[in-house]
Amino acid sequence: MEAKTNRPSPTTVQSRCKWTSDPFSPPVKWIADPDKAILEKLARRELKVSDDTLVQIEFLGEGVFNKVYTIYHGDKSDMVMRVSAPVLPGFKTLSEQATISYVRQCTDHPIPKTLAYDASSENELGFEWTIMERVPGTGMDMMKWIRMTWMQKELLVRKIVLYTVQMFQTRFRHIGSLYHPDGLHRLNTKQDLDTKTVSGPNGMNDQEYCLSNIVSSNFFRNDRLKQDVPRGPFDNSHDWIKALLDLEWTETQEILTRTFEYEDDLEYFQDRAAIIERLLKLLPKIFIKDEDEEFTLFHSDLSFSNVVISEKNELVGIIDWECIQTAPLWMACDTPKFLENSDQTDYPRDEALQQDFDLDDDQIDLDALMAYEQYQLRQFFYAEMNRLCPEWVQEHEKGVKKRDFILAIMFIESHRRFIQRWLDQIESGPKPVSLRDDMFQNPFF
Repeated sequence: MEAKTNRPSPTTVQSRCKWTSDPFSPPVKWIADPDKAILEKLARRELKVSDDTLVQIEFLGEGVFNKVYTIYHGDKSDMVMRVSAPVLPGFKTLSEQATISYVRQCTDHPIPKTLAYDASSENELGFEWTIMERVPGTGMDMMKWIRMTWMQKELLVRKIVLYTVQMFQTRFRHIGSLYHPDGLHRLNTKQDLDTKTVSGPNGMNDQEYCLSNIVSSNFFRNDRLKQDVPRGPFDNSHDWIKALLDLEWTETQEILTRTFEYEDDLEYFQDRAAIIERLLKLLPKIFIKDEDEEFTLFHSDLSFSNVVISEKNELVGIIDWECIQTAPLWMACDTPKFLENSDQTDYPRDEALQQDFDLDDDQIDLDALMAYEQYQLRQFFYAEMNRLCPEWVQEHEKGVKKRDFILAIMFIESHRRFIQRWLDQIESGPKPVSLRDDMFQNPFF
């Protein structure tokens, strides 16, 4: 069965934020910052803070699509307010809240609790917002990682393995993002949404959750909300990936109609169009259109910043649930991002390294050390997964070529030379070098 188009209205996006093309800047530029006075008013109202108690809002940080503020009320600072750029009006916030609810019910993931939210930007603030518990810790970075003991790192990986197994045990019949049906019904959309009822975490078909439009930047970035393509739910991997390629193709062809000041820019987009054509030709050879598949809920961005640790270097939170979808098993059975790096198999304290990096005997290159530790912990991760969930490892090993295919789509803007080389190999022989391995082993291009 073909997926419906389900195209959201792009008008709100254009009026309050805009996309940028600068690779060194955030992808979304806010037209105006949220009004702090209104943020304080909302916090006081939603947290039911008395008039004689001081409420203050302090900027905490910024994500790809959000600005985050700490809420100080009285002597407490245990809440945050996330304000969302309207990149996908309504859908992104509604899906995030349904996903958090679902995951909190079916796993013991440490996820901050939502206290209040508004999935419409037609309010006094002019933006969608969410008030959540503040996780008592910070996202990891290189220096925090280096300071952790090896035992602390192994314990962290063990916990991630347990959470990954719990997520892997969720099963769905379609690819899409989770919603509460009553939330979708309140959206002001011009088209009927295609929805698929799913079983709740208790295994009962209780009508509490459904799958509908995929919330992913691949579907809404730049002017893609204007494109007339299926957005989910999808019955199989083939139809989902075909929609992604159609989005890339339409966008690239529109760009090629423009006048280019520099010949290199024209060549870049011509190369991009040629890659998409080759991927479209390869698609039915790797993905069977009517294949009977199962899907699972998948957090695709377990990066350092989204894995929150305490002062004692213990895992206290997993954050960023705003662009989550159900995914094919071949995609979900993948290495967590915070463990990805090149295969640094040897401990990086040798004469060659000292000479290459001009280091003293008592110094060591931190990047090389981190790559070595991530390699060792990847092996530990796979061993633990094989002990607890052999099926996950089997799906991981079977899915290499399919994950390389989706990787080619995701990195088509920045790694086209790698993708061209991979396509050359896969078109000429049965055993190409893994695109992912090639990209990580040769980071400079």
